[in-house]
Amino acid sequence: NTITGTVVDNNHVPIEGATVSYSLSGKILGGMITDKNGNFKLTAPVGSILKVSFIGYTPFEETVTAEKNTHPVTLAEELQSLD
Repeated sequence: NTITGTVVDNNHVPIEGATVSYSLSGKILGGMITDKNGNFKLTAPVGSILKVSFIGYTPFEETVTAEKNTHPVTLAEELQSLD
């Protein structure tokens, strides 16, 4: 199942270098990083978990289904206070 998508922040700015991977039964099977426009394309089996992460943002996870091949992802900034 070929999956495509774009990773953006809350302001719809593309995130370059976000990690996009997929796992099945807790084991990471493959992955890549987004290009300068936040785009990704990979092949993942139906039922696997698509994971997107980037430093300073809350990770995103979604189950891969046969019905959905395009996965637009908006990462929310992770708000933490430093002591």
